[in-house]
Amino acid sequence: MATRILSKEFPVVVTQEELQPGDHVYTYRRYGLYTHHGIYIGEGTVIHFTRAGVDATCLDCFRREGEKLHSLRSYAYGRSLLRFMFTKRGTCTTLPDTRLPQEVVNTARELHERGGFGEYDLLNNNCEHFATFCRTGVRESTQTAWISACDRKIKKAKAWALKLLRELSSSDPKIRGELSMGIESKSKLDR
Repeated sequence: MATRILSKEFPVVVTQEELQPGDHVYTYRRYGLYTHHGIYIGEGTVIHFTRAGVDATCLDCFRREGEKLHSLRSYAYGRSLLRFMFTKRGTCTTLPDTRLPQEVVNTARELHERGGFGEYDLLNNNCEHFATFCRTGVRESTQTAWISACDRKIKKAKAWALKLLRELSSSDPKIRGELSMGIESKSKLDR
């Protein structure tokens, strides 16, 4: 009884025999600091996205980190917001599972054969984005979403501050002179 309750609340470990083509799978890496994701396409093969591009690999190769063979887990779709908030990032999403298994496999294979899912970016285009896209058509990474959001906010604040400085410098000659001196000093430091 307790095992059933826990398996619904926590990420489910799966065996190769339990896998179905189109399953979104992941393993923990670096002592559980992050997760690595892929799409199981059948016959012991996973398609996943790395810095080297979209790759098809054997299940054990996907699970391996150095000498260690990590357990394989099933990614959960359609979690309620409350359950999502209390679950470790990179293990589930609130997005609904919208594609049929064969569509998921076809999408993963097509991206592999075409040789791409864009340039790999840890925050904005990683293995979780890839696997979630194959399953739903939406690029999403729950493990990097909050970092990406902070990065976007910082870029917006920086752009706003630069715009404000430009407006101030265009209306006040004293500020314009100080700003140009600061910019010249900075460019000399950058050299």
